[in-house]
Amino acid sequence: MKEAILQHLSSLPPPLSVFLISTLPIFELRGGIPVGINVYHLPWWETFIFALLGNLFPVPFILYFLRLFHRVPIVKRYLERTKRRGELVEKYEALGLSLFVAIPLPVTGAWTGAALAFLFNIRFPLAMLAITGGVFMAGIIVTVLSLMGVWGAVIAGCALFILLLSWFFRKNLRGAISILLIFLACTHAPPKEVRIGRIEFEGNKSIPDKELVRIMRSKPGSVYDEWVLRSDIKRIIEYYRSKGFFDARIIERRGKFDERSKKVNFTFVLVEGIRRRIGKVKIEGGLFDEREIKEKIPVKEGEFYDAGKIGLSEYMISELHAEKGYINAEVSLDMEERGIMVDITYRVKEGKPVYVRDVRIEGLSRIKKETAMRDIEVKKGSLFLPSLAYHSQEKLYGRGAFADVHFTLEDLTGDSVTVVFHVKEAKPGWAAFGVGYETPDRLLGSFETGYLNLFGGLQRILFNLSLSYAFRGEHRLEGGIRYEEPFFLGTGFSFGCGITGKLEKEEEYALRIFSLDSEISRKIGNWNFSGIVKISQAKLDTILEAPSDTFLRTNTIEFQGLRDARDNPIYPSSGYY
Repeated sequence: MKEAILQHLSSLPPPLSVFLISTLPIFELRGGIPVGINVYHLPWWETFIFALLGNLFPVPFILYFLRLFHRVPIVKRYLERTKRRGELVEKYEALGLSLFVAIPLPVTGAWTGAALAFLFNIRFPLAMLAITGGVFMAGIIVTVLSLMGVWGAVIAGCALFILLLSWFFRKNLRGAISILLIFLACTHAPPKEVRIGRIEFEGNKSIPDKELVRIMRSKPGSVYDEWVLRSDIKRIIEYYRSKGFFDARIIERRGKFDERSKKVNFTFVLVEGIRRRIGKVKIEGGLFDEREIKEKIPVKEGEFYDAGKIGLSEYMISELHAEKGYINAEVSLDMEERGIMVDITYRVKEGKPVYVRDVRIEGLSRIKKETAMRDIEVKKGSLFLPSLAYHSQEKLYGRGAFADVHFTLEDLTGDSVTVVFHVKEAKPGWAAFGVGYETPDRLLGSFETGYLNLFGGLQRILFNLSLSYAFRGEHRLEGGIRYEEPFFLGTGFSFGCGITGKLEKEEEYALRIFSLDSEISRKIGNWNFSGIVKISQAKLDTILEAPSDTFLRTNTIEFQGLRDARDNPIYPSSGYY
């Protein structure tokens, strides 16, 4: 049973697996803690915390739903059987409930404790406190037994054997055997794999331990693999050389095995050597002045050697020429050692400028071609600039009507190229709904739907409705419908208009609000400017005043400027919006 659970949870982080196992009935933390300590080899305190939280997670939901469904036949039968085990709770109430839950057996956990709290009318706060205390004590017992290893299994086995005899004499052998098998399956500790403990370094004066461990595949807590560890040694040496330590080497590797934890602690002794610096930086050939390129690339004379910066500079020189239309520009790199200095020379062959022969878009089915082409800034007959192609890709994707957008260059011969944008349309229609509960007695519901390509021109229509209903008769109802036109009257402006309404009825008052708004916007660069006009009517009736048919009107004019500073709208890694 344990193997089946681990197979399903193997793709999850170990702490989350412990949490989920502990939420399950029968298993609870008496299953989660042994798995966390003996299978995942987590620290006992981390295992204890996640198991405790997982065991307590379903309790409030059980207490709540039993109040709603206790009359359902199957639930009623379960409660009748559970009540027979509640002598301790019936006699001592909350204290008895805490002691009942503290016994780490498959029929005395938080799930059964929550049912007993309902059956014997223990108030919710007191029930939660008692169950929490019981789960905490049960967690301590199971953690100690799990840390004791074989002796812990012997103690647990003796306790279960006594319980088995008790059940046998009560003529319920099948139940006793089932409990015994489940408990042993959860507490049995398989042979431990040898894992890596600490990883430390000596002699690394320039690069800290944390940075070196980060580039290794072997990590503290991972399974020990000699082949992987040897490849990590090569990784460390290559990383040092990429930072200018051409003579770096590892002269010793020490390993100390801990028999109790089955972990190996490693220490690597390094000799860094002298770190090289960048000497002269030269740019030969190309369209740009040498000083202009030096100001833009990250490689600087006199700084420490860094292979990453050197490679990035080579790419940036190529990109600078591509943004002038020379996408075939070739950049080669020569390096020459001069003592502790390394001279770098970039040689550029710019080639011929490349023009756009044709622009196509493929993959359209519901969206009109002329609509999609409006967002493509690459034009036939102009110089091909990669930045315009990427910007066009971002604009198309930003419409929300495409699941995927990318471009390719075809027939790149001589001085011309065909640019092809490949798109995959997303489903134009969508719907979403949600339900919820707000204490003390309010039900929540919401529904939204929309269509993102109404007339084949990326027009949108959106509808939303939300309801909040209290059992004592109070309610709130909100809804609206909105239409958006991305290319208003064939221009680069976007237009949208909508109607919204809100009805709110409470014990002391009744409120009605109706609004009509319209918005026109235009995107310029990374900025989106918009103007909004909104007209609202509201009526408020209170128990202190006589009902009136008079509505109050408010008019609003608003101007907005929003800036998109993300580095990549499709896959952003930095910036803001």
